[in-house]
Parts: sequence; structure tokens; C-alpha cells
Amino acid sequence: MVSEKVEQLIRQLEALQWINPGAIISNGHNKAADLRAYAARNTELVKFADALVAFQVNDSLGTADTVTKALASGKLVYLKKYAIA
Repeated sequence: MVSEKVEQLIRQLEALQWINPGAIISNGHNKAADLRAYAARNTELVKFADALVAFQVNDSLGTADTVTKALASGKLVYLKKYAIA
């Protein structure tokens, strides 16, 4: 079931890139999925955004980082928090 969802997501992203090549920004500089890469991604996301809609689950630090950067940049932020036990 999980592999089906992954394949579905890949197809959706490929279709989006075909429809609008500028919609997906690929960063070939980050070779590892670590905190530095995530922080850099969040910075880029905020840089290109007009506003931010964020869904934060269990006080996610990554979402908090993005929200903080967006607010510091003067962007409009809508944040919905969730707690999952």
C-alpha cells in the first residue's frame, strides 16, 4: 500500500513539473537529508513564497523554522497546529 502511494505521488509531481516546469525547485547542492539541508530548504521556500500556509504536527521543529523565517520576512502566515498521540 505504501509503495502505491509513493508511486502515485511521483506521478503527480511529474505531471505538475510537466504542466509548470517552474513549480518544482530541485536543489542539487544538498546531498544528504540532514538538519542543514532542511533549514536551507525552508529558507528557499520562504524566499519564493508570497505567504505561508503551514500545518504543524506535534510542534515540529522544521515547521517552526519555516514559520519563524516567514514571519521575519514579513510574510503572511496561516498556521494550524495538530497534536497526534
